[in-house]
Amino acid sequence: MAAVSRSPLSLNKVGCALLMMICFLVIIITCPAEVESAAITCSAVVTRITSCIGYVQRGGAVTPACCDSLKLLNDEAKTTADLQAACRCLTALIPSVSPNPSLVNSLPDKCGIPFPYRYTPSLDCSTLTR
Repeated sequence: MAAVSRSPLSLNKVGCALLMMICFLVIIITCPAEVESAAITCSAVVTRITSCIGYVQRGGAVTPACCDSLKLLNDEAKTTADLQAACRCLTALIPSVSPNPSLVNSLPDKCGIPFPYRYTPSLDCSTLTR
């Protein structure tokens, strides 16, 4: 029987291809499909809602600045993680300005912002989704 001679180069190609396939499988198995982190910060949320504080405390007319800021905040909260982060900031901040809860909840409608959630002190931000 004649010995079959294989070049070291062909074994290296097969070995590299096999190693790459194994690495690829390890990455797929061990990495989560999607890790979502919030891009919105509490300081951004506070900045956006400052122009609305007078309205939620005393009522009256909602200023264009308040509506513009809320629309911008709504646009910035693009992902579920952003929405939940903004919610956590708002639920921590809102009690400190002693608002009228019905005025807080009237803002989305008065500003023409489609927002299906309503504020309550017990709002569970982790249930909000985009």
